[in-house]
Amino acid sequence: MRYAQGGGLTDERRAFREELRMAAAERFVQADDNAVIAHDLRVSVRSVQRWRKAWSQDGPRALASGPWVQCRHHPQQQACGCTCSGRFHSPYASTLSPK
Repeated sequence: MRYAQGGGLTDERRAFREELRMAAAERFVQADDNAVIAHDLRVSVRSVQRWRKAWSQDGPRALASGPWVQCRHHPQQQACGCTCSGRFHSPYASTLSPK
C-alpha cells in the first residue's frame, strides 16, 4: 500500500532519506558505480539504479523530497491549472546537474 505523505515517514526520516539521495547524486557526478554507491550508503543497488535513472532524466530535483516535486510541468505548460509554478524547493535542487 502506498501512503500520500512519503510512506508515513517523519520529517526527520524524510530529510535523512533525501540526504542519502543527494549523496548518491554527488557520486553520480563522479561516475561512481551503482554497487559501490549502494555499499557506501548502505542501501540496495536497485534503489541506486532508480535514483540514477531519475537523476539522469530530471537532475537532482527528481531526488528531492516533498509534495512540491510531484508536478514536473515547465512554466509554459501550466495550462493544467496546477499551482507549483514549476518551482522546486529542495535546498539541493540547484547544486547538482545531470551528466
